[in-house]
Amino acid sequence: LEGVSVPVTLVCGFLGSGKSTLINRLLSESHGYRIAVVENEFGDQIGIEDAIVTSGLNKEFVTEFVELPNGCLCCTVKDDLVDSLSRLVMLNQTGNSKFDHIVIETSGLADPAPVASLFWVDEALDMRLRLDGVVTIVDANTVLEKSDKTDRIEYQKQVALADVIVVNKVDLIPPNSEKRLSEIIDYVKSLNVNAKIVCSERCNAPLDVVLQIRSYEFVMNEWQKNVLDMKHDDMHPFRDGVSSITVKFDETVGFSGERITRAMGLLLWNEREVYGVEEAVENETEMEIWRVKGLVYVNNTEDSLEEDGDSSTRWMIQGVDKSFEVRPIENWKPDETVSTRIVFIGRNLDKDAIQTTLLSTK
Repeated sequence: LEGVSVPVTLVCGFLGSGKSTLINRLLSESHGYRIAVVENEFGDQIGIEDAIVTSGLNKEFVTEFVELPNGCLCCTVKDDLVDSLSRLVMLNQTGNSKFDHIVIETSGLADPAPVASLFWVDEALDMRLRLDGVVTIVDANTVLEKSDKTDRIEYQKQVALADVIVVNKVDLIPPNSEKRLSEIIDYVKSLNVNAKIVCSERCNAPLDVVLQIRSYEFVMNEWQKNVLDMKHDDMHPFRDGVSSITVKFDETVGFSGERITRAMGLLLWNEREVYGVEEAVENETEMEIWRVKGLVYVNNTEDSLEEDGDSSTRWMIQGVDKSFEVRPIENWKPDETVSTRIVFIGRNLDKDAIQTTLLSTK
């Protein structure tokens, strides 16, 4: 696929949730996709620094590439995910094995944020990949019990970062237990009100729901509209400090590209001394921002110039973990309300501190 970015989907879920069942479907069914599946034997600690200093394709971390009858490719990663993805890209470019989607199955306790962050250094790694979305599988029989376990924060983060949540094994819920299913859905929504929730038996969710999500694209596709135009409360608190908040400003509050970038640097990196802001992000408990997505009204004409000479006052923010990007997208349509709307998902979020930071940077 010369010159075309291959979409990558992360599949998360604790042991026994049904990840392997979904992966087996991808590798065995006749679904029309040519998918490269990267199995979950890589380490959980994968950071941006590791990606930048990786030694390339010389190490033999991928133990095998197996082409399957349905045209999909399966490989197992023993150590370094970046090297493995680089080798997959080389296979695609050389024509030795063509595929149009990559699915990465993370280990049960893995934090998906560092893996997702890798794709913000795509250009530096010279890899033609783009993050398509995060899919989290939850076991309908154990999801509520997980809320009381010691590893609940890892579990909650997997749910909070998801673009699609598959509530699996609903067929094993006792008969006439509609209330139980309703409680499960409410629990999941309390962690992530923006995600698409799909109920399944044996992970039989339609593949067009879990693939081609396009959640991280810098365009106003249907997914972005559903997330950013939702009519819901501005804050969704949950236990252990996990919450989702939405910050809004009307058209009377305009930003510059530089200003919003500085504000995001403050919020994600807390570098007050770099940006000359001392009090903006003071908070009794340090905020953990896991996911950011939003639209920003940029009224600085110079900032709004695009490569083709046209200008746009609508910019989009996409961020996960400590990585983010802000860039102009297609301009507001005549029937659309010009405003700024940013969704933050994380732990110990302070809405007042976030608003103050956004407004205080110059």
